[in-house]
Amino acid sequence: MSAESQATASGPTDGVSDVEEPATTRAWWRRPLLWVVSAIVVAAVAVLVGWRVGHGDTGLTARGDSNRAAFTSTRLADFARPWLDDMRACTRPARPGVAARGAVEYVRCTATGKDTGPLTVSFRRYGSVGDRNKAIDVPAVTLHARLVSNTKFGKGATKIVWAVPNDAGARNPDVFGIYWDMAGSPVSAELDATRGPAAPDERSLTAYWWDHQPS
Repeated sequence: MSAESQATASGPTDGVSDVEEPATTRAWWRRPLLWVVSAIVVAAVAVLVGWRVGHGDTGLTARGDSNRAAFTSTRLADFARPWLDDMRACTRPARPGVAARGAVEYVRCTATGKDTGPLTVSFRRYGSVGDRNKAIDVPAVTLHARLVSNTKFGKGATKIVWAVPNDAGARNPDVFGIYWDMAGSPVSAELDATRGPAAPDERSLTAYWWDHQPS
């Protein structure tokens, strides 16, 4: 057999096969459509993760998220979180005045408990723990409130129950308020019942307060 015949019989001599590579053996990155689809999926996941991180993924209801929007700091919003789903509305008063008690952030929420009637929950953030502590006795000065109890709970947080005289002829002679804070943090809050015949007794208000403490 001649050399020309041998070359023809053995196929091309440049090392490139004329046989097409089976589609099933092609690497995935050689498939343009699959590459485009994969890129879209990755981008969508990145956007979703970014949204959840940027929005805090609070796990609150729509109402809770709406109430959270009233807060300007994460610290105070996180402190108030156990309450936000049950609050009817939370707002930042345009002119808080005395009600802010020197706080740098003040949010006022309203609610109606099943056994408590109308309630107000005020959340405050101060410039320092020292500034927060200076404001603890304000109800005694401005409202002539009577100290009912002053205790510690949780990890060293303070809980104070105040009482002021109710309207004449009301079922309960006193209207109660509960102050609490977080140890080592410049935040505090106060749960206040509303004067009048529907004002709850101390036990009912305290039960409502405990229902909204972190578990």
